[in-house]
Amino acid sequence: MTVYINDSLITEQPDTCKYTAYLEGQCDALEMVFDDSEKAISSLGLVKGDTVQVIEGNIDTGEMYISGIDYTSGQAAIRALSLPLSAFVTDNKLWENVSLTAVIKDVMKKTGLKVEFIDKPNFNYKALAQVEECPIKFIADKLMLEGFGIRVNHGTAYIFDEKKLETGQYDVQMTAEDFESAPEYSTKDAKLIAQVENTYITPEGKQISTTQKSGIQGKILRLSMAVDTVGASIRFSNGMMRAANKYEYLAKGTVQNLDHAPGDIIYISDAPKGHTGENIIYTIKNDIVGNTQTLLMRRPIEGDY
Repeated sequence: MTVYINDSLITEQPDTCKYTAYLEGQCDALEMVFDDSEKAISSLGLVKGDTVQVIEGNIDTGEMYISGIDYTSGQAAIRALSLPLSAFVTDNKLWENVSLTAVIKDVMKKTGLKVEFIDKPNFNYKALAQVEECPIKFIADKLMLEGFGIRVNHGTAYIFDEKKLETGQYDVQMTAEDFESAPEYSTKDAKLIAQVENTYITPEGKQISTTQKSGIQGKILRLSMAVDTVGASIRFSNGMMRAANKYEYLAKGTVQNLDHAPGDIIYISDAPKGHTGENIIYTIKNDIVGNTQTLLMRRPIEGDY
């Protein structure tokens, strides 16, 4: 395992190294525990915001930012996130007659992160307001309404079309025997949305009303969601349904390797009804010392929303 702290290679190897990587919605998290009986780690004088990077096999955490350090009983524990401290500073701003792509570029300038558009969210707004929100959450919330996602890794914010990602070809086919123990399957239904009914009166007095259905059983949301057009109301309603319904069919299993990454698609051929078929990895819990990955997967949403 190769470990860099503040861009310098260190010879000490951690006793444990856990790296959780998310497809979207959360920043990646790293936790390492070192034997510090010789003060090799504590003598570095680390502070919050310093950087750490771990490379092992197919895993490269990229540069991560230390969020916490504990020195206890001859051990040193380091916690780090894929977001710099600047990404948590709240801000206020109003944009008028602007595209979402332009807003993302503008907001990201303040974080120090680069932006890469795997897919471009080419949506235009009469007005868009950021009110006491940190940059990543603000952008993630707006992208969710449009069916897009954001993943931060290697100092870059990657913007992607979630539906397009889900319709890609699967990377590998697996059965229960390919997991270290029998994989777990579950079905979530408490938060499922059947339809979204939006009725909004614009500042000009125009009424916009839409009803969007997901085609599954669930609750009905009746909203007065601020929109400029009928098209925006439809897109936002679909985005809200996607965010709630995409975790209906879940799978979880551990594999003895470090081969997979968030966003990979696995075809599970012998799962129960509703789970068999393509499953997209949305979270990976990597035990880098133990050389295992616990894969959290979900079935892509069926239906055009």
